[in-house]
Amino acid sequence: MAYIRKSNTVVARVLALCIPLLCLGACGRATRVKLTATVEAHGVLYKGTVVNSFTCGRGGLIFGDNPGCKVWGDAMVIPLGPDGYAFMTLSYPSNPVGIIPDSVAYGDLGESPTSWDPDISLGHAPRLVRFRDINDPKSIEQINPLAPDSTPGFTFKSLHAEITREPITFGVAPRYLPWFKGAQESKWGDLEGDKGSRSAVDTLTNTLGLSDFERQ
Repeated sequence: MAYIRKSNTVVARVLALCIPLLCLGACGRATRVKLTATVEAHGVLYKGTVVNSFTCGRGGLIFGDNPGCKVWGDAMVIPLGPDGYAFMTLSYPSNPVGIIPDSVAYGDLGESPTSWDPDISLGHAPRLVRFRDINDPKSIEQINPLAPDSTPGFTFKSLHAEITREPITFGVAPRYLPWFKGAQESKWGDLEGDKGSRSAVDTLTNTLGLSDFERQ
């Protein structure tokens, strides 16, 4: 018994030393960010909001060779009146660190909720999508702010961000997607229903998965 207790003590000390080394100062901290998007649908402006958590770090084993952020929470749901819903996904065109400045991402501003220039360049915005048929995940299309003519009648107008202490949004987006629960149970890898790794084919249904709508 004494040997077991001693072994447990040694293991605890090793973990206490190794966990900080794994982070190497890169574990960062979680910052809750409230995002508000404005979408125009056939001449009418609609808004949606969501609270996501951004955990940012400067390299190391968790974040790789470069600074970056991991995003947690739900996709934003934006009601579009008679045109159904748009979803601002958790799929970013590049590292989502572009949403919040370094001073916020890496904790330089302390713990208090703090504002900065809140208007985010749409080049940094995550993918905004809608479904022509909400019951069919393969009917997805992107409302691309850099190619507004690709979805006539729909325009991604603006994205606003602010630090908040509000709860992270969980469990909302899946309620608007009738196929989501069944896809979870079937362990889809992407919106095509593939169960393996995502295909390299550059289509929305092959590159977006369930984790782009809900990430816990």
